[in-house]
Formats: sequence, structure tokens, C-alpha cells
Amino acid sequence: MNGPRPAGDRPRGGGLPPRYYGFAHLCLLLAFGALAAAPRSIAGFHYHPRMVAVVHLVTLGWISASILGTLYLLAPLTFGARIGRRRGDGWALGLLMVGALGMATHFWIDEPVGMLWSAALVIAAFDLVAGRIVPVLRAATAPAEIKVYFYLAFANLALAVSLGFLVGLDKVVDVLPGRALANVYAHAHLAALGWVLMTVMGAGYRLLPMLLPAAPPRGGLLWTGAIALEIGTLGLAASLAARPALARWFLLPVLAALAIFFSRVVWMLRHRRPPGPGTPRPDHGIRLVFGALALLLAATILGAAILLAPDGAWKLSAILAYGACGLLGFTQLVVGVATRLVPLYAYLAAPPDDETCSRPAPPPNALVSRPLQALVTWLWLAGAPLLVLALTFDRIPWIRTGALLLLAAVIAGYLSQRTVLARAGTRRAAAGPPPEAAKKRGADDPDPTGPRSDPQQARDERAP
Repeated sequence: MNGPRPAGDRPRGGGLPPRYYGFAHLCLLLAFGALAAAPRSIAGFHYHPRMVAVVHLVTLGWISASILGTLYLLAPLTFGARIGRRRGDGWALGLLMVGALGMATHFWIDEPVGMLWSAALVIAAFDLVAGRIVPVLRAATAPAEIKVYFYLAFANLALAVSLGFLVGLDKVVDVLPGRALANVYAHAHLAALGWVLMTVMGAGYRLLPMLLPAAPPRGGLLWTGAIALEIGTLGLAASLAARPALARWFLLPVLAALAIFFSRVVWMLRHRRPPGPGTPRPDHGIRLVFGALALLLAATILGAAILLAPDGAWKLSAILAYGACGLLGFTQLVVGVATRLVPLYAYLAAPPDDETCSRPAPPPNALVSRPLQALVTWLWLAGAPLLVLALTFDRIPWIRTGALLLLAAVIAGYLSQRTVLARAGTRRAAAGPPPEAAKKRGADDPDPTGPRSDPQQARDERAP
């Protein structure tokens, strides 16, 4: 079916994903800008106010904002569900913007009370988005072994932000037992493993088959991976806070979940499908994704070594390397996925091919600037490993160089996304006024935004 798609089925006002991505780029720009401008005041020991401020700019501002924006896009594309636009969606984004920037600012100046007020706004934003996404997932047609990852991810997110709020409150009033740093480690692993990694795995099982392309994995192994990761995450967080000696035992289910995920990646590589016409070669998005997976694999090895090896002076540097590999790995993974998703979003957000358009929509790959994509890719592939090494060995000039490379990558990435959206908007501007038949049809329709045909089917047929 190739009939006209009603205006209500298209994203309005630019849509939510670009707004989330725009805010995410701002946060990453601030993080790398601060690191480049004042590396000596941020580097060194991994837990001090300015380092925590930069980390939260990346985790809340870049990674979490990008995940939330992507979920609004993934629901119709890969889950077979549609999320209608509501006023609360804009409120959630606004609360996240104010809260994340407020938290980073108050961490930077070491003001716990202001950080707590900002954290409350972030929690409210996450609650609003979870209240929108989870019911949609429940009604979606995606396999149950995929949806369980997102159910668990949102449950872990609620635990992580609640514990993070209590850790912040503990700086003002004693509310948590045990060592403060141990509680921080528990909060960090709940967020990194339970929220980010769980989401990455669930989305990866749907997105990687689209990006490669390849056959999608199914079956009991996906269930096993989700359950193993959840057991490992909760056990690891609890043991890090209360009984660190037990943490190594909960590392095993986490490693098992990662082994299942990487085995499914290998399976997908062995079951490739022919790429669609016009697929770019080389594929910069895939390069970034696999570079990110290499960093995450290094973080896994370092984390296991930190837990299993005897104590020593080397562990301080290893903890920095572990955190940097994990943080930059997840960050680069988001960049790689967005390289492919943003053109697809722009293509689907453009007017459909009907009598109101003066020319047909170009395919998603025709919207991108290949030179900008290449620049983003090579800046990330060079800057991320350099920054990991620089932070690990506390080399200030290397830190500044790595941060500047990644700062340039963020700017180029934002320009690349704006180019895609602008090229899609050029076609939207080229759409002429609707003919008399379309005007009459709109006047006769009591609900002009209501679907005259199945919008999901129309979207699927227009997707590459």
C-alpha cells in the first residue's frame, strides 16, 4: 500500500528523537570541553566532584537521553507499536534537561543540596518516560524474550536512581549504612549494567540485524542472558555495598550474559543477509559499533581482573581504565547506532510519496554527508582509545589531546545529524499545496489526523 499518510502520523515540531539527540550532544560537548579545558582538575582519582560531574554529563546527558530518544523511534520500527505524541513527553524532556545540567553543575561546585533537587527532576523525567514506554511495550508485537530486557532495564533504572538519590542525601544526612564509596560503586553498577547494558543488549538483538543486515536471533538463549544479567547486576550491586568478598561470585552470571550476547553477535555475522540497494560502503556506523564493543570487551576483562586478582597498587589505575573503557564504549556505541537511525528517522518523518509532493523521497543513505560521517568515525576511533590510555596513566597532555579529538567528533556528529534533517526538510519544503481532491477529503473527514489506512503498514512498506 502506497497511499497518502495522514499528517497526524508524522512527527510534529521536529519530533522527540532529534530533540533528545540535540540535548545529548550539548551534554557531551560540555563533558569533553571541560576535560580539554581543565584536565588537571578532573583527572587523577576517580571519585571527586569534578570527575563525577563529567561522568554524569555523559551518563545522564548523553547515554540516557540518547536511549530515551531512541526508544520513541524503536517502538514503531522494531517493536510493532506506535507511541502517540502527548504533552507529557515534552515535560519529560524538559525535566531531564534541567535536572541533568543541574546535577552536573552542583557536582562541579560540590553543592549536595542543589544536586538533590536536580536529581528529583531527573527521577520525575524517567518516571514519565517509563510510564509511556512500558505500556506500549506490553502491547507490542515484539518477541517476549526481547521485551523482557526493557522491562528489567526500567526496573533497574528505578533502583539505580533511587539509590543514587540516597547516596547524595547521605552527604547531607546519614541515611545509608556502610562505606560511602562502596555505595557509590553499587549505584554505578546498577546504572551501568542494569540500565545501560540491559538496554543495549535488548536493543542490539533488534538493531544489529537491521544494521548488518542479518537474521534476528531468537530462542531460549536470549531469555537466559536477560535472567543471568539481572541476577548478576543485583547481586553485584548488593555485594559491593555490603559484602565485597561476594562480588566475584556474582561476576559469573554477568560474564555468562555477555558471552551469550557476543555469541549471538557472531551468529548474526555468520547469518548475514544481502544488503539493500544503496547501502554505503564502508559502513561507518558498523565500524563505530564494533569499535565500541572492543572497548566494552576490554572493560569486561579489566573488571574481572579487579575483582579476581590480589590487591595491589595497580588496581587504582585499573579502576580508572575500567571506568573509562566502559563509559567511552557505551558512548561510542550510541554514536554508531545513531549514525544509522537518524537518517532512517528523517526518511520516515518526511511527507509520504503522494500527490502533495513534488519529488519522491530520497532513501535514508542519500540524506547523509559521507565526508562528515567518515570524520566522526575516525575521530572517535582515534580519540577514545587515546583518552582511555591518558586517563589510566594520568598523562595531562594526552588527556587534553584525546578530549579535543572527541570534542571535534561531537561537533562533527551534530553537524552530520543536522545535515540529515535539513536534507529531509528540503523535500518537505518542496511539497506543494494539496490539490482540491485532498482538500475535499480533509474537509469531509471528521478526524483529519485519524488514519485512513494502517500507518504501521505504510511505515513498514516505506522503510528500506
